[in-house]
Amino acid sequence: MQLLVIRHGKSKHDESIVNDAERPLTKKGIKRQELVSRYVKEQGFAIDSLWASGAERSIQTAKIIASTYREKGAAEEIPITIVPELYPGDANDIVQIIEAVCHDTPEINIAIVGHNPGISDVVRALAGDESLPDLATSDAAWLESDGAGRWKLVRIITKTDYQPAASEDEDKNEEM
Repeated sequence: MQLLVIRHGKSKHDESIVNDAERPLTKKGIKRQELVSRYVKEQGFAIDSLWASGAERSIQTAKIIASTYREKGAAEEIPITIVPELYPGDANDIVQIIEAVCHDTPEINIAIVGHNPGISDVVRALAGDESLPDLATSDAAWLESDGAGRWKLVRIITKTDYQPAASEDEDKNEEM
């Protein structure tokens, strides 16, 4: 089993949006998620199952991933499964769900779109490394299971992997 743990794309912090779960992605969040989705696909990560929380930004992120992975000529994208436990995201609950799925279907590859701090805590728990940094928006962690409940962190994917030419100054000036 392979697991791709993704933090949702950059989202709007708009005072007019009262419910946090309704915050959408910004233009920059959409652009970055498109880039990281293409990058991960090019690196060979296969997705059999795509999970998202019920929050708008998580669903939007998952839709971008599904669209990127859609095969040419295919009528449908990878279906998105809404997993309520991903928002706000208690790491222990998420790890239990992953372990149950891993036990029942060890050959499946799952991409999970979630929120901090829970999603970063999931990566630390599975990798067994509390020193790992929090995932920034659109960052992803690629993990592999040995099928016996042990996980190995393959790599963390950040914007320097899929957007190496972008400078911090350019990044700050992009439209949000």
